[in-house]
Order: sequence, then C-alpha cells, then structure tokens
Amino acid sequence: MNQHQDHLTQWLITQGLFPDDLEHRGNNGGDTALMQATRAGERAMVRSLIASGAVLIEPATHVSRTDSMA
Repeated sequence: MNQHQDHLTQWLITQGLFPDDLEHRGNNGGDTALMQATRAGERAMVRSLIASGAVLIEPATHVSRTDSMA
C-alpha cells in the first residue's frame, strides 16, 4: 500500500467509513465518503476518492407518472 492509499484509508476509518466500500453510507447522515469530503471542503481527499473510484453520479431511480399515480 502506498502513502496515498494509507492516507485515504486512515481518513475513511477516522470518518467511520469502510476503506473497502467507498459508496458505504455510514452513521454520518447517509453521505458517501465523497460527499462527506466535499461538504468538509477537503479538496485533496475529494481528488483521492475520485482517483480511487468513488462514484461521481448515482444512477437515478426512474418513476413514471403512471407509477406515481397508483
């Protein structure tokens, strides 16, 4: 593990998140690691998370108008 990964892993653990699941929504209001780092203004961590494969856009759940009127 390189220094970059060590720092990312330590940050995730400190935030109560799982280093092996960047999309986990922990006990932090339901935010992913990327959203939590973004809200905190931690630009270097945001870059590290993106470089490590954090999802930038979640797939939308499509609900048609007929589904919502049932």
